[in-house]
Amino acid sequence: MSYNTLQSGIQIIEVRVRNFRSLKEVDIKLDQLTILIGENNSGKTGFLEAMFAAIGSGRRVISPEDIYLAPSERKIPKDRSVTIDILIRPVDKQGNIIESFPANSFWLGLWQEAISQDEESNDFLAIRTQMKWDEERGEYITERKFLQDWQINPKNWKQAQTKQLFRDVIFRDLEYLLFYMLDAKRDIQDDMNDRNSFWYKLVSESGITDDKVKNIETKLSKINQLPKLVKFCNIFKKIWMIYINQLLLFKVACLLLQSLKI
Repeated sequence: MSYNTLQSGIQIIEVRVRNFRSLKEVDIKLDQLTILIGENNSGKTGFLEAMFAAIGSGRRVISPEDIYLAPSERKIPKDRSVTIDILIRPVDKQGNIIESFPANSFWLGLWQEAISQDEESNDFLAIRTQMKWDEERGEYITERKFLQDWQINPKNWKQAQTKQLFRDVIFRDLEYLLFYMLDAKRDIQDDMNDRNSFWYKLVSESGITDDKVKNIETKLSKINQLPKLVKFCNIFKKIWMIYINQLLLFKVACLLLQSLKI
């Protein structure tokens, strides 16, 4: 991620997610390398899915099933919407955030009037992806718009105004920003052999030699064996703990027998 940041000249600085799946209100600031750590079902995958829904390759329409539902709720309120805000800033060749997009920047030419300035005149681009109920259509709709401002305090996210442009966010705006995600439950080796997958295109169209591809597959095969090894170790640990407990019980029983003889 850091390599791409240095080469691209931009970096996603912050992501704000509201009412997406199990994420009622989540704000995460990103660095050149960001690692998400948490227990199972704590929302790590949900956060990545939110980013994918906003700027992912082959972006999908957010469905009503993605709307956050509290444990005490049985029906989704019609006024509850899913909102995913993404903040992007320009960076220099060392990955440091800079005040403005360079005059010859590819992104400046691409986004043009969609780029905004904060109170200190620093350039930024903010994209809001929102799914909400449309009374006229009688259905949920998904919209992507540029934001005019980015509220410093995440609690004030609703106060952020969308830009009044002649168009909304289109595919061309995100084409070079697309977010790719590989589900941990999937086998990357299978994906690399699937002609329809991003990973197949990555290794086949980027000039990587067959020997290097085989080397990558070999290393991935070893990585795929790690979960099996971890599972075996966990099973062995449980067996060992049972053995230790049984041994302790045996010793206690021996001591009791000795005391009875006394």
